[in-house]
Amino acid sequence: SFTFAWILAVGDHWMHRGDRAFAKRALPIVRAVIEARERELLDGLLPCPPGQRYWQFYDWAPGLEGHERIQPGEVRYDAPLNLFFAMALRAGATVAAACGSRGEAACWNALADSVARLVHRKFWVPVAKAYHTYAGDRAPEHYCELTQALALLSGAAPAAFRDALRQRLVVPTPWVETTLSQSLYKYEAVLGGGDAHSRAVVEAVAAEWGAMLRKGATSFWETRLGGEDFDGGGSQCHGWSATPAYLFGAYVLGVRPLEPGFAAFRVEPLDSGQESASGTVPTPHGLIRAQWQRGG
Repeated sequence: SFTFAWILAVGDHWMHRGDRAFAKRALPIVRAVIEARERELLDGLLPCPPGQRYWQFYDWAPGLEGHERIQPGEVRYDAPLNLFFAMALRAGATVAAACGSRGEAACWNALADSVARLVHRKFWVPVAKAYHTYAGDRAPEHYCELTQALALLSGAAPAAFRDALRQRLVVPTPWVETTLSQSLYKYEAVLGGGDAHSRAVVEAVAAEWGAMLRKGATSFWETRLGGEDFDGGGSQCHGWSATPAYLFGAYVLGVRPLEPGFAAFRVEPLDSGQESASGTVPTPHGLIRAQWQRGG
């Protein structure tokens, strides 16, 4: 799944930097990954690779750490793996189109649509009104926030289901919670619904990262326990947990690119519950300075 996350990063890099030369250097690697995974599809979905060398890791959360390996001969499907694959296909298609490979982009978008549809069909549990995390051999009973968020971001969740999923992502549920380093997906999925739950997201981020500040942190921790986690080996400077650095500029200030490299951009703050905000967002064309104040 982290290989797919790399492809998502390449797509983000193109949108935020507009660096076509980098996109062209990255495209052959993106293509090699996608073509290799496409050959492994079974009934339209990506099964987990078996064997001791493959770690099915998604998050430092119960049931998602991937401690159990898939044994040879077993067939297990993981919703997060396939949802990351669908998202990576869409990001790869954006990069391919930027490099002039529009036919390839169309094929990858079509495959992403197919994977997303099959994930919904295989993992949606009507009685739970949620997506199950696993299916197949030795698949444990498991529901988590990460899977629901990825279903929203990938387009697997039909439009009629999206508002209810977003609502459940901001209230207590039996689902396994998303941890700091994967919370970006949850918050972006919720904020995709606009103002409906934007205050809840900002309050949750303030509580989580504010707790770090109160403990003297000057960088982003990988987990809530910081350096005390993993028997004293926890990362206290972790890029995967730098969520507020992006979210506050993109949604509280409201500055997001409409075209690669911020050649065109929008300034559309969501209702964060704050009385005012000001800040800068760096772009290849210079800083965008934004300031707003609530009136009336």
